[in-house]
Amino acid sequence: MGQADGGQEEHKEDGHKNPDNKQEDNNNPKGDVAVALKVADKWQDGYIVQGTIKNNSSASVNNWTLKLKKDEYDITNLWNGSIKIEGDYIIVSCMDYNKNIAPNGTVSFGFVAKGKPVSEPFFELITN
Repeated sequence: MGQADGGQEEHKEDGHKNPDNKQEDNNNPKGDVAVALKVADKWQDGYIVQGTIKNNSSASVNNWTLKLKKDEYDITNLWNGSIKIEGDYIIVSCMDYNKNIAPNGTVSFGFVAKGKPVSEPFFELITN
């Protein structure tokens, strides 16, 4: 999650970083599935992130999971997903009602976190 004075920064995964703060998904080099994480609101000691996963392919995507670094987020509330900790990572997984992303479809999720947004966060999308 990036933080910019007076604005909202967006990070996308279509993970290597580039100057535009976009990330390309090494798991899916064709860019068939893209992730966007956007700081939707922030205050002194917390922020809200809206996440979107877009399926740009002609086939369904099933059972998506997003892997985040535990030391970059202190998540206090999550919607449209489930959360668990595995070692140094936070695993955000789909729910039964949003596990399938139709061709050209989108699912969204979000969370509230304590602290300040990370300027260049790590995230990895895993799909089956």
